[in-house]
Amino acid sequence: MKLADFVLIEYVNFSFKKIIPLLIIFCFLLVSLSAAELIEIKGLERVEIQKDKILLGDITEIIGGDGELRGKIQAIVLGNAPLPSKTRLIDKNNIIMRIKQYGFDPDQIQLSVPKKISVTRGFIRVLRKEMEDIVRDSILANPSWQVDFTIKKIRVSHDVILPKGKVDYRIFVPKSNKIRGQMLIPVQIKVDGIPRKNLSAAVRMVFYKKVVVTKRPLKRSQLITENDVRIKKVAHNKFPYNLFYTLEDVLGKRTKRKIDADVILRNDLLELPDLVKRGDVVSIIAESDGLSVRTLGKAKNSGHEGERIRLINLDSKRVVYGRILDSRTVMVDF
Repeated sequence: MKLADFVLIEYVNFSFKKIIPLLIIFCFLLVSLSAAELIEIKGLERVEIQKDKILLGDITEIIGGDGELRGKIQAIVLGNAPLPSKTRLIDKNNIIMRIKQYGFDPDQIQLSVPKKISVTRGFIRVLRKEMEDIVRDSILANPSWQVDFTIKKIRVSHDVILPKGKVDYRIFVPKSNKIRGQMLIPVQIKVDGIPRKNLSAAVRMVFYKKVVVTKRPLKRSQLITENDVRIKKVAHNKFPYNLFYTLEDVLGKRTKRKIDADVILRNDLLELPDLVKRGDVVSIIAESDGLSVRTLGKAKNSGHEGERIRLINLDSKRVVYGRILDSRTVMVDF
């Protein structure tokens, strides 16, 4: 072997020995870099979720990458969630398409999921009976109704399906002047503070009130005394506004017409007795700017206290109108 050939072989051997470690380091860095960037997404065939949107992170497990990158991938929206208790199928190709739409390279992601993932929305079932009891308790706890009552029946048409979460009920119980024997009471249901369901409960009730009733038959224009009336607790689905609830409200008044026994007295059945009768001579008073004039007048029609009647001024013979103050005095318009 020539000297020149020997020198060349030694140079090549020396250079190769120096390059090999560099190649090993480069390959190691390349493999490490690829392993660091590779993201793996694993999924099961069946998943239950609780949210209104289907997020990739809710139906799969994201492995690899840093926390920020995993968070972005987990937040990929795949679509609307099904209604509570319902199921929606998510296709693997749909996942790949969404990954691309969000700006990620599918080649850098190892997707280990079934061809279709069955996504079911978690739910709570509130039974009809439970809803009816909730409405009943709310009515009974209402302090604003100044009336005795009995709940005959409450009916909710069906069970209620809700998303999982903290459930709150708002029962719109009507005010006293709006209550009826048969009512539809609105109910709003919230889950985690979000309105989820509106429904109505059909309620049938019987109301009781202590009212004034007649003890015996009364004649027309009869003055009412304690022997004529009594207090009775009665059931009624709708009480008129013009009933009497104490004996003091009716004593001294007179009937407008004949009334049978055990009749609930109303304002339109009674009137105040006449203090002034037609033909009575009374004092007429007229006042203006501190000046008071008094004369005599003759009533042309009857009337009770506070009622406006027609009179003849006995001095001037003129017709005047005045309001009855008592059985002997009428204040005329001036």
